[in-house]
Amino acid sequence: MDAVRRGLAMIDAHGGCYVGDVVGLGKTFIGAELLRQLRISYPHDGPPLILCPAGLKPMWEAFNERFALGAEVVSHSMIAAPSDPEYDEETGRYVDSAPLGHGINLVQQFPNRGPVLVDEAHNFRNVNQRSRGLRNYLERGDHKVALLSATPQNLGPMDIYRQLTLFLDDTDHGLNLEPVSLEAYFQAAQRWMEYRVDYENYLADIKPGTAAPMAPRRHCRLPDRASRGRR
Repeated sequence: MDAVRRGLAMIDAHGGCYVGDVVGLGKTFIGAELLRQLRISYPHDGPPLILCPAGLKPMWEAFNERFALGAEVVSHSMIAAPSDPEYDEETGRYVDSAPLGHGINLVQQFPNRGPVLVDEAHNFRNVNQRSRGLRNYLERGDHKVALLSATPQNLGPMDIYRQLTLFLDDTDHGLNLEPVSLEAYFQAAQRWMEYRVDYENYLADIKPGTAAPMAPRRHCRLPDRASRGRR
């Protein structure tokens, strides 16, 4: 399957991949096969962890059994915010305290898991308890990451930025971007999108035949088709 091969190549190059496509085109099968292949290629990484909305948990448990993944399936709503470290006088070091609020502290509960698959990854586009808990978990371990979603973007490009930084460093990412910083790149894309919306609204309001100013050129360069295919 071409999508699986491309996803594995991206994971090898960047530590993760994002499978974004419309509903009904097999993202679940792609994600399950990615995990199966990663288990074969990296047998010492530990079994996978699958994070999904509560309503999709039975489906993923069935796929887990069907593909013999040996994964743990956890619903998004069960992810607790990372705990604040406390100083332990007996050991002389900082240790994680109890998780804030109810839910599962991924670091404490699943310390030896390998690849992480996040279904409906757009649910992590905002900074909240579950996104902080997931980010803390991924930063603590060397996890290969697969994100799946039919709607990666809701309000703008910064939605995608927050999801990609679950596995990509801001500057050391190996992507052909200008500017190099992911944050600066997506901020520029966000500004361009917001300008285009305002500009199109302006055009809709002016009288027919009225000359309108030209839209300025965007201030970020998208990777060309060739470079996207290589990475």
